[in-house]
Amino acid sequence: MTSTEFAEMMAYASIEPFGEQREELRHGQLMHLLDRANFKRDKPLSVIDFMNFIHKPEAKPLSPEEEQARIDREVFGL
Repeated sequence: MTSTEFAEMMAYASIEPFGEQREELRHGQLMHLLDRANFKRDKPLSVIDFMNFIHKPEAKPLSPEEEQARIDREVFGL
């Protein structure tokens, strides 16, 4: 494979992913579908939440009150 062919393949992969990245997307879509069918959430998870190889945006830190409310909601169902 020449460097030109390799560059063309990389350009094509950026437009239409294939290989492991494509499998990861397919897996994320399937897990998202199963999650939506089986769990009722106030804020549903996205496909990206189920993908391992995607850089997820950093979550902002919660205040102590927000953290306590999250724990009450998730653990105790309040």
